[in-house]
Amino acid sequence: MIPGTIEHPKWIFLLCLVAALSPAASPQDSKHPSIDLGSDGRLVYRPDAQGNRNLDYSFCGFQAGNSPLPAIQARVIVQAMEGDSTESIQAAIDYLSDLPMNADGFRGAVLLGPGVFPVAGQLCIRSSGIVLRGTKAPQGTTILATGRDRRTLIRISGSGEPRFAKEVQIANDYVATGATRLLLTQSPPWISGSEIVVTHPSTLEWIASIGMNRFPTDDKGSWLDWKAGTMDLQWERTIRSIDGNEIVLDVPLTCSIDASLSKGYIRGMNWPERINNIGIESLRLISVASSKNQKDEEHAWDAIGIEKACDVWVRDVSTTGFVGSAVSILETAKRVSVIRCSSNAPISEHAAGRRRTFYTCGQQTLFQSCTADSGRHDFAVGYLATGPNAFVNCSATSAQSFSGPIESWATGILYDNVSIDGGGLSLTNREIDGQGIGWTTANSLLWQCSAPIITCRNPPGHQNWAIGCWAGFVGDGNWRSMNEFVKPDSLYQAQHAERMSPTLSQSILNAGPVSSTFDDLALGDARPSKIAQAAIVPANTPVASQSLSVRNGWLCIGDSLAAGKRAGTVWWRGSMLPSRISEFGVGVTRFTPGRTGKGFTDDLNELTDAMVADDQSILEHHWGLWYDRRRDDHEMIRRLDGEVWAPFYEQPWARSGIGHAWDGLSKYDLESFNPWYFSRLREFALHCDAKGRILMQQMYFQHNILEAGAHWADFPWRSANNVQQVGFAEPPPYANKKRIFQADEFYDVSHPVRRSLHVAYIRHCLSNMIDRNNVVYSIGEEFTGPASFVRFWLETIADWKAVNPNASPLICLSCTKDVQDEILADARLNSMIQIVDLKYWWYFADGALYAPPGGANLAPRQHLREWKGKKSRSDLQTAKQIREMRQRYPDKAILSDFSTQNGWSTIAAGGSIPAHSPEVPADILAAIPQMMPMDEMDTTSFGLMTEGTSYLVYGTQEHGSDNDPIRLSLAAFGKEFVGQWIDPNSGGKIREVRVRKGMDFEERPPNGPSHLLWLRSR
Repeated sequence: MIPGTIEHPKWIFLLCLVAALSPAASPQDSKHPSIDLGSDGRLVYRPDAQGNRNLDYSFCGFQAGNSPLPAIQARVIVQAMEGDSTESIQAAIDYLSDLPMNADGFRGAVLLGPGVFPVAGQLCIRSSGIVLRGTKAPQGTTILATGRDRRTLIRISGSGEPRFAKEVQIANDYVATGATRLLLTQSPPWISGSEIVVTHPSTLEWIASIGMNRFPTDDKGSWLDWKAGTMDLQWERTIRSIDGNEIVLDVPLTCSIDASLSKGYIRGMNWPERINNIGIESLRLISVASSKNQKDEEHAWDAIGIEKACDVWVRDVSTTGFVGSAVSILETAKRVSVIRCSSNAPISEHAAGRRRTFYTCGQQTLFQSCTADSGRHDFAVGYLATGPNAFVNCSATSAQSFSGPIESWATGILYDNVSIDGGGLSLTNREIDGQGIGWTTANSLLWQCSAPIITCRNPPGHQNWAIGCWAGFVGDGNWRSMNEFVKPDSLYQAQHAERMSPTLSQSILNAGPVSSTFDDLALGDARPSKIAQAAIVPANTPVASQSLSVRNGWLCIGDSLAAGKRAGTVWWRGSMLPSRISEFGVGVTRFTPGRTGKGFTDDLNELTDAMVADDQSILEHHWGLWYDRRRDDHEMIRRLDGEVWAPFYEQPWARSGIGHAWDGLSKYDLESFNPWYFSRLREFALHCDAKGRILMQQMYFQHNILEAGAHWADFPWRSANNVQQVGFAEPPPYANKKRIFQADEFYDVSHPVRRSLHVAYIRHCLSNMIDRNNVVYSIGEEFTGPASFVRFWLETIADWKAVNPNASPLICLSCTKDVQDEILADARLNSMIQIVDLKYWWYFADGALYAPPGGANLAPRQHLREWKGKKSRSDLQTAKQIREMRQRYPDKAILSDFSTQNGWSTIAAGGSIPAHSPEVPADILAAIPQMMPMDEMDTTSFGLMTEGTSYLVYGTQEHGSDNDPIRLSLAAFGKEFVGQWIDPNSGGKIREVRVRKGMDFEERPPNGPSHLLWLRSR
């Protein structure tokens, strides 16, 4: 029987016609590997001339398919209750984490009683041997994911990273697909049972062999070409036996290794922090979305996420309303079984990165008897998943896109009796999609699957198969028995039965739901959760606070000068490919679906820890250049669909769920604000409060409204991209079909709609951080706009403060010199400003003043291109600029973004946030907030003092001349002074200094390009 609408005679005729006309309909090439059922009822594998063969997929799943899913006794019970259940359930999980494991490697199960458990946070399993189970009573157990956070509701994750031993080279000239035997160039340094990683390096030669160096390009190559070293295949395996220089693996390799293209190698692996023996079962998980937005995404994104774990199962779990995945398995996980799980009614944009219902990047993962409705990529495999991985007896209804591998070069996937209604099944080359995904898979097999369209193509030198499938057929893959039934009914089950024996296989694969009612479960020594509850510190509670303030014209953290490097965020770069994350910097509001960590969705605790370790004092944040990385091509064209490329650079405004913006997602509502964006800033600021770091929130980002037209194409304020009547021209007035100049209109607040939107946005930025201490507010990154907009911005802040009288936001004036001078000349506006940033004007090394005008409709780099003089800068001239401003405005902290050698010229001139040597004694930084700048001692020296108490003098040598003596009048104070000459670059002490009572100080500095003197009274 042909499933679904294909039973209609017209469909049968059309499909037969397609099959007849397609080159895919030709008989199977005998040179390709094949698999058949022999006359004795056993599977027959026929390898090709190189030994490549169809894979054995029976090793997929929990404990490599060797054991049934266990029934673990409950040790702690949690009953449904009023209010948020996050802490109660987490406390029960943590209680189990402290119990000893039994001989089978389990600590016990947390049993949730019948009813509804609202969970506003995240449930985390971080230890081995724990099961989270619901009750199979008539009412069942529901976990209701509440709140507006894009989190994974249940996260299973170990910690740490694998440790690898020295590489051992593979000696084989060719390792075939399906191989389990490897010859090494030396005697193996391991024993049977050792954990190893087999690596296939992604060399330029190998990349070229599969055509992934030939994206649309010119002679320089394409930015989408696969990059050597970023597409390595890595198989985790166990050594089954060793014979001389040959080892035998427990599970076959899923891709060949041709030594003429890439020389493979093996490393021993140890990862004790990875957790195992974890189960999630018998739960209903619901993500609560807004009833006002049918495409709302500000709610729990994934239901269950698994990483840094092995031997995990999820069974009898249903999910409703999630944005992303019902179950997401990352590349650090292996041997996972997902059994009888379902996904229904997802709520999200109809766009890429969403509704990847059952998704794996792991190895030896099994999805069996799972169903999905209204998903996109329902049964999906991600980057470089080295398999084997299997989807067995799974079905999707109302699918909005195709199932199959969706990212680059996943190998060894089985789709066995998978039915897709509404979408397709695809083993293909996705070419430029998703930043050059290219070939998604090799050595994968569709067995008795059905879909409206099945695409099966062969990568150069590799194979894909479709056997016994029902569909319209596309591609040059290996096709057999199209629109026919084949034997065995299920390849996976037949392979498993042959490997394990039919009786044992049946007991493993037919694992029913675990008994979990209070009546029939032997609870043993299970105890109520209230006994197990532990003190849980909410994630947003800081441990300590080191508040930011301006004191005596210095920007201080606590009692000391704020000092360290200034850092920024990445404007647009990024990738979903894990091997490339080291290439990308910080993105506080960069969102990477399903992935957390450096280069993805930053872990803000880890990020602020890294700032402390790297001596970064302040991070300057603004929104991203564009949401969708397809716009990296700088084209201005309207996108055909919502197949956006992650990671996403979130904008401050929320999507409306209405219409289609230029990027294919729904339009923005400029009167509503993106809760995820602003919650990320709040969380980051909280960590800054605790760790003595600073967030400078650049409220605006000028780059969107000037220069390349692509900057405006997807910008939320563009008329085509929002539901308001903002009044910007459509189509945009692109100059020479290339550039955009929207600054004049954007900064013109005489337009009533735009004015009200600006007011609402500025007020929201302030209100969002009203209880955060270490935040500085600046008007915008790259701001070269007119004084009128700065005045409007400050007046809006003043109005906000009038209704929030206890708020004391720190305001930074960062703009061109003429605008700064005009604003600071206004006594009322001057009083609102605590910090002045000298970012957009300076003195060049030859003393020439660089001060482009504000409101000229040019970006900073456009201004600089028009400068005809020399463009080199120096510490000395920067210090002159800082001193000039500090003398004019002694109560304001002065910032400069330029310091080439060290921060002491900045400090001595009176500037805050210097990039200083961390070896400089902390007592100097603590003393500086009490000091004031001295008059210039000469043209090359600057000094600070607390008169009669402490003195700091910095000087630099000019033109190779000897340093002039430093003179300080100290005799009148009748005190002894002690101190030292310090190397400004290293912070190391050069020699000690002592000044007797009643004596002045006069001494020539040590030889060197610069010097630093520190004196204090005794």
